[in-house]
Amino acid sequence: MNYKKIFWGFILVTLGVLLILRNLGMLWFSWHSLWHLWPVLLILWGISFLPIRDLYKVGVSLLIIILTLVFFPRLDKSSDDGFHWDNDWEDNAASGVNNQKLSEPYDTTLRTALLQFDAAAGVFKLTDTTSMLIDLNKSGIIGNYSMEIAKEGDSSTINLEMHGEKSVNTSKGNHVDLKLNPRPYWNFELNVGAAEVNLDMSKFKVSRVDLSGGACSVILKFGSLQDETQLNLETGASAIALHIPKDAGCEVNTNTFMTSKELEGFNNTEGNNYQTPNFKTAKQKIHLEMNAAMSSLKIERY
Repeated sequence: MNYKKIFWGFILVTLGVLLILRNLGMLWFSWHSLWHLWPVLLILWGISFLPIRDLYKVGVSLLIIILTLVFFPRLDKSSDDGFHWDNDWEDNAASGVNNQKLSEPYDTTLRTALLQFDAAAGVFKLTDTTSMLIDLNKSGIIGNYSMEIAKEGDSSTINLEMHGEKSVNTSKGNHVDLKLNPRPYWNFELNVGAAEVNLDMSKFKVSRVDLSGGACSVILKFGSLQDETQLNLETGASAIALHIPKDAGCEVNTNTFMTSKELEGFNNTEGNNYQTPNFKTAKQKIHLEMNAAMSSLKIERY
């Protein structure tokens, strides 16, 4: 009996079963909350190196898993993003679609803007520009968003927060379409849970993007309007796809575990550092720092 094969086989089978149940709407769990259990994976992995018989390793591992299942719900009471059987789907669906529109006028003295957005669960898209500072159109059967604007000099901070039930399946309907004004220099702080995020930033001057994610799907497209862009990613069990202009120089630094990388047109310069051949000479530069586990990164140059 090979403990390591049993360990990784069990992890893959468990994740597959959870995904199937979640996609069928039979079970809800928040990847963001579930990711807090990553130390358990380290413990189980460490057990594989103990100089004892595989039978004992399996027994100890099962004990660890049972204790985790018993105590984790108690540790997670303070959060709405828990783990539960999704029996209230019909009740929520019966409540009907809840649409919402939010916007903020554009101040012509504004030079920079920061968008802080907690995308707990749902589908989030940035698709177009607007003459306002921001336009938000939300459709779905759960929650509403609040928007707070803080201005200081020629800078503005936009904080978007969803209220109500956050532990929802994306199929239940939390769809957000964003439009932003193209004139300011934009910074983004995104906290992404079990969400689908598709942000077309090619029409905006993007200075910085900080993205922290759980099990999410993220597509980011950058344009050529900004000479210097810093992108920081921290993800677990996520699929990240980036689209960058061919003329832009791009540098990637990664600190990853069980993460696949598909970097079109990049050279491995040293260790976990990758660069496009034109990085040093390009007028436009994009810097990517990525810390990830069990994720995938794909960069396409268009």
